[in-house]
Amino acid sequence: AGQDKANPTSMILSVTMLLDWLGQRHGQNTYREAAASIDRAIEIVLANPNMRTPDLGGPMGTQAFAKAVAESIQ
Repeated sequence: AGQDKANPTSMILSVTMLLDWLGQRHGQNTYREAAASIDRAIEIVLANPNMRTPDLGGPMGTQAFAKAVAESIQ
């Protein structure tokens, strides 16, 4: 804990699953669109080996990776 080494991808993707489910359940396309945007951001970041966390062969820490994903959301 607190070492900035964990890969936050699974936590972030859990949020996309929740948003998608909420969108389906309540008929809110905005939730589903948000989930799709986050999914795309993860794909963008992981496509660059220099933006991956150490467990995936990259140099980024947890916070830097999460920030890169947040900045890639469109």
